[in-house]
Amino acid sequence: MAAIPVNFLLERLGTFLVKEAKLLGGIRQEIEKIREELESIKGFLEDADKKRDRNEGIKTWVNQVRRVAYDIEDAIDEFLLRFGTRHAGYGGIMNFLGTLSSAMTQLLPRHNLATRVQEIKKRIVEIAERRRNYDIQMLREDTSPDATIRQWRDYAEANFLEEAEVVGIEKDVKLLVNQLVGGVTGNNKKIYISVVGMGGLGKTTLARKVYNEPKVKKHFNCSAWVSVSQSFNTKTLLKFMLIEFGGIREPSSSKEAEENLLPSREEIEQMDEVELGRKILSYLQGKKFILVLDDVWDETVCIDINSALVENNNGSGIMITTRIESVTSGLETIRSVNFIRHELKTFPDDVAMSLLCRKAFPGSTAIMPPEFQEVGKSMLQKCGGLPLAITTLGGILCKKSTVSEWEKVNQDLSWQLGSITSILKLSYDELPLHLKPCFLYCGLFPEDHLIKRSKLIRLWIAEGFIEERSGATAEEVGEDYMLQLIDRSMLQIAETSMDGRVKSCRIHDLMRDLAISISREEEFSFILDMQVRRANVVSPRRMSVFGENKRIEDDEESVLSGAVGNIQLLRSLLFFRVGYISTPNLISHSGQFMLLRVLDLSDVYIEKLPKQIGHLLHLRYLCFRTHWELTHRNRRPKLPRSIGSLQNLETLDIRDTDIRMLPNEIIRLRNLRHLCMAPWNVDMPKGFSNLRCLQTLTGLDGSRKGIAAEIRELKELRRLDIEGVKKEDAEEIYGSISSMRHLFRLRIEHDDDHDDDYGDADFPFGKRLLESPPPRLQVLELRQLWELPDTLGSFNNLSKLTLTDGPFREDPFPRLESLPCLSDLRLYRLYNVDRLECGPLGFLRLRRLQLVDLTSLRTVTFAEGSMPSLKQLWIHHCGLAKVVPHGIQHLKLEVLSIK
Repeated sequence: MAAIPVNFLLERLGTFLVKEAKLLGGIRQEIEKIREELESIKGFLEDADKKRDRNEGIKTWVNQVRRVAYDIEDAIDEFLLRFGTRHAGYGGIMNFLGTLSSAMTQLLPRHNLATRVQEIKKRIVEIAERRRNYDIQMLREDTSPDATIRQWRDYAEANFLEEAEVVGIEKDVKLLVNQLVGGVTGNNKKIYISVVGMGGLGKTTLARKVYNEPKVKKHFNCSAWVSVSQSFNTKTLLKFMLIEFGGIREPSSSKEAEENLLPSREEIEQMDEVELGRKILSYLQGKKFILVLDDVWDETVCIDINSALVENNNGSGIMITTRIESVTSGLETIRSVNFIRHELKTFPDDVAMSLLCRKAFPGSTAIMPPEFQEVGKSMLQKCGGLPLAITTLGGILCKKSTVSEWEKVNQDLSWQLGSITSILKLSYDELPLHLKPCFLYCGLFPEDHLIKRSKLIRLWIAEGFIEERSGATAEEVGEDYMLQLIDRSMLQIAETSMDGRVKSCRIHDLMRDLAISISREEEFSFILDMQVRRANVVSPRRMSVFGENKRIEDDEESVLSGAVGNIQLLRSLLFFRVGYISTPNLISHSGQFMLLRVLDLSDVYIEKLPKQIGHLLHLRYLCFRTHWELTHRNRRPKLPRSIGSLQNLETLDIRDTDIRMLPNEIIRLRNLRHLCMAPWNVDMPKGFSNLRCLQTLTGLDGSRKGIAAEIRELKELRRLDIEGVKKEDAEEIYGSISSMRHLFRLRIEHDDDHDDDYGDADFPFGKRLLESPPPRLQVLELRQLWELPDTLGSFNNLSKLTLTDGPFREDPFPRLESLPCLSDLRLYRLYNVDRLECGPLGFLRLRRLQLVDLTSLRTVTFAEGSMPSLKQLWIHHCGLAKVVPHGIQHLKLEVLSIK
């Protein structure tokens, strides 16, 4: 797909030439000619890409176009890097291009820019001439994104086919639920259910639907979902099981957990397989549990896991999804368990047609219009009854409104023998150009990885895949891109908030295989698996490294640096499950990563960030963390002062690093959009109000004088987390926050060092909070608040509210129940609240209510007609213990948890 780098390059060349920089002599003219030639070639690339698999000559031509586009991009980046190194931080790179002629000979060590441009121009002319030898047509294409952003709330209300609602599995869901809940007549042994079938049949979808059924949630005391995949590790699986079951001590756990001597996450990291197995056995004693092992490829997994599960004869359930029937053969001979095999079949014709209709004609009935039936049946034959193929095909066809367009799709499928691969490949070919690199980038994540919405969008932005549109930020456009990929079944929804917004997504194994295959062929990206250690890509632009959750020694660091032929061309470097690096030689030798835009170390522990990080002047995205053991063994980590040289940095994520203070140089990062800091107070240097592009600021220490004036200047903030707010500063800080017209999410933690007069009449702490709330505020968390704000009932756009650690005594329900958009309410550790009463017609849109550690609570009352939309209710560790709330019979709950 040469169109991706060409399209991206044309935009960069436009910026490069339009800026005030004056490229003297004939160099500017030569670059203009290159741009014009590429514009001409671009018009033929869509047709060439569709024909290249059938013609080796065309395939070679497309590869040549891609390579020359990459070479031009490299030349621009090296030019900017070398010319801007001495001037970083003094007005930006582009402002010094006017002095190009005097610096030209210093820019490129082996060639000056003029010579390189001439060579590239010659190659492009030859490529353009060569095109005439092939039957490549100029196609009109409309690859521009829609002018209007589809907001996430509109998406949530649209009639898209979600994974959990796939046609054809209703009977399977009912059968498996009954087998798990009803057990096997005559005994209470553990129940093993093996869901077997080929890739794309919907095994994971079925298992997730069963796992989330309210009847199943109610029947079992605890539950765990563990994704296994091909590169499993027994220790890692046991660790995830213990965490998923809830057998760990979180930092905010109640005293009950402390008394049970549950291990912390840090302690779990140090355990071996035997210790982990013992902890699981101990925790599950007396509990009826449900465990799902998704995507199992090796039969040893089942044997290893079974040995860690207690033989309590109370009907616990284990569900396994696998493509390989023999994986669970060892369980059939174990007398102490009940074993059930459930084989998924391909869809019959009528169900397949119904599913295709729902995808191709969203919002309509499941009946195919007569004029589409013949071509629809023809394409369904190629799907072979495979749900993934059908939904993917439907995602293509929903953009086609005429029979002739459907016939063209059918024709494109025919020559590829109708395999599932051809259908998935066609779904990629049919993507608009702006979505293709976004989809390929998702292939860098591990199998079954939960991809957070905000992270994925920030990575796309850092790579330059997304441009801001008029009236919308790049983040808003990126969210629209993600929804389009979900709409086309290229990505799957993994998590949503209670108001329907997508929180995270996944990429199906087969779609991921497709992305990896295309990326390897196009030199778009490469995956280095430390367990395999194969490297056969000459010059990928992006690389992700998969480890084994253990320390990387020096020899393995050399494997990383020698993984590809030309590592200097990398734009993205991501690490997953790498354990921690004892001596970060790879990162210290940053001279070999000079063109890097993304460095994601969020899944690898390092001792410190080396000062050489400041050499990566193109860096847009930087994320890292440190290990608790290293932090306590050495001095508290700090960011190097060289961080101030990263003038292009847009995202800095230092959560879980124990960094408590940022260097003064941080205020030079004028392009910083997202600053995500530790979950405790981080002291920002004076003058951080210069960071005018900030949209996200978390972990801010609000106790320092002058904070209110600083944050008042951050007009673009969408999310703010501020902690340690003192009584004397609170009102001024509230005033600054009220002026933030874009603020979407707010978390305020007040200083818990209260004096006796904290709630005095002159300033009742919290009572006058946000007298004029930000107009777009939807998510609010208040901690250590003495009184509820008088104006809280006027927060009309609020969809999620969390109140934590407040000493106030009043029942908060009367103040909150009239909020028109509130869908998620969480009350934690409100120690003096002794009753909660919801009146008729209160909380009309509330879907989730969590009451945790309300130790003085004695009564909860739901009047008839209250909370008509409530689906989930948690009452944990409250004073009323396990007493059923009054009026609970009026609620239409799907999940009820009282303990």
